[in-house]
Amino acid sequence: MHRADEVDEAIASFGATPVVVKPSGLTGGKGVKVMGPHLASHADARDYALSLLAGEKAGDSVLIEEKIVGAEFTIQAISDGRTVVFPTPPTTTPTALTATPARVPAAWARCRPRRPRFRS
Repeated sequence: MHRADEVDEAIASFGATPVVVKPSGLTGGKGVKVMGPHLASHADARDYALSLLAGEKAGDSVLIEEKIVGAEFTIQAISDGRTVVFPTPPTTTPTALTATPARVPAAWARCRPRRPRFRS
């Protein structure tokens, strides 16, 4: 979303369902705000989304998603175009706001390439 009317439409489409507001780009989870711990209401979510759009970078956009409660995990794949490697997932912190950085396990250095197995 790039405009205030798009933000309003998106938030209205969720009704009473809590939302998550994410800045565009690769921010590594920084700037993500969730209704509950960070935003008290849809009005707060709207205000935050509009503040991101008014930010320093021209052409910025925001993503508004449904808040889903559950365990968070990351799945990563590395490929050279022919081979795909699925490293052991890193240990992540509960939120991007905690001071403890994510740890990357030593298994990443030992992972062996595997051919992708796709099933239809």
